[in-house]
Amino acid sequence: GTLIATTTNNLPGVTNNAYVWAIPKNDASILSEQARIGVSLEAYDKGFDCSDSIFTLAGARVVQPAAGTPWNRGNTENIVWVSAGAGPDVALDFSADGGTNWVTITNSLPNVAGTNTYAWPISKLVVTDPTSKAMLRIRGKGAYTRAWGTSDIFTIADVEIKRPAAGERWQVHSTNTIVWTAGGAGSQVDVFYTADNGLTWNVISNRYPNLEYPQTNTMTWVVPSDPSSIARIKIQGVDNGPGNNYTSLWSQSEFFRIAGVRVDSPNGGGSEPDWLLNRSENIRWSYAEAGLSGAGELWISYVGDTNYTMVKASQNFETKILPYTPITPTVKGRVKIVATSPDVTNMLDISDYDSRSSG
Repeated sequence: GTLIATTTNNLPGVTNNAYVWAIPKNDASILSEQARIGVSLEAYDKGFDCSDSIFTLAGARVVQPAAGTPWNRGNTENIVWVSAGAGPDVALDFSADGGTNWVTITNSLPNVAGTNTYAWPISKLVVTDPTSKAMLRIRGKGAYTRAWGTSDIFTIADVEIKRPAAGERWQVHSTNTIVWTAGGAGSQVDVFYTADNGLTWNVISNRYPNLEYPQTNTMTWVVPSDPSSIARIKIQGVDNGPGNNYTSLWSQSEFFRIAGVRVDSPNGGGSEPDWLLNRSENIRWSYAEAGLSGAGELWISYVGDTNYTMVKASQNFETKILPYTPITPTVKGRVKIVATSPDVTNMLDISDYDSRSSG
């Protein structure tokens, strides 16, 4: 049996001794459909009696997940509960905020007196945000609604990237806000972007501060000159030492679009060979979401980022290459590309560094 209490409030010879028992909701061991209450007198060898008949201590208690357990969203985990007097069919609910608000996972689960198990696929349809204040609730239905119980608070671990949203268009050089929520990801995260669907991940920020849900995280980002229609953001936990390694927890956004144009060559910086005078060279570029016309202007300067001369007034960007013959020797060559479609504004790019034309 389970000791309820030790009390001195006992009056010999009185037939109406009483004890007010506040039945705990978090003790699965007392739930039973075969319960009895016993009273023993410590001063007498045979001072013991119990209920003449069995009764039901009704309720439910979720014993798995235990307090503080991290479960990753997207996994399937076994929920385990103990019940008594809850009927043959129960409902299962989820709370992301420590029990203030609840959503139903399923309104019908088989239930027996004793231990029950349900394999729960933790989906975004129910768990819309990761959280370190998750709770589960089992509740009886119909005539059994008084029998219910919860789990302790545990963690649904994940990162939920809110922005950029699927298909969102962010223009090169514009300032935008990356938005996410997190649960069980630690106090810092690394933030990356890819323009090639994950073949290459580029660092936006290392060890950026991260807050647990229900707080929302934001970070301003000046979009780099890396046009793409298959861009993604990735947010990943970091390694903070033994027992605090969150690197296995990460998430990536849906595809979004980085709209813009970029000069690929000549781009200077000593990473490419010099152009030679009076020989056909190639101007190369990348682009994405550069307007309905998909065309623009190409310019060249031999004196740095100034005094540009137009090379072509209406270049179809799809070609991604234009032959050009340099006519002036320089160590300060630059190329500029400007999108001219009427549905875009301020979309242009210039070589990152000065380039050389020899001869």
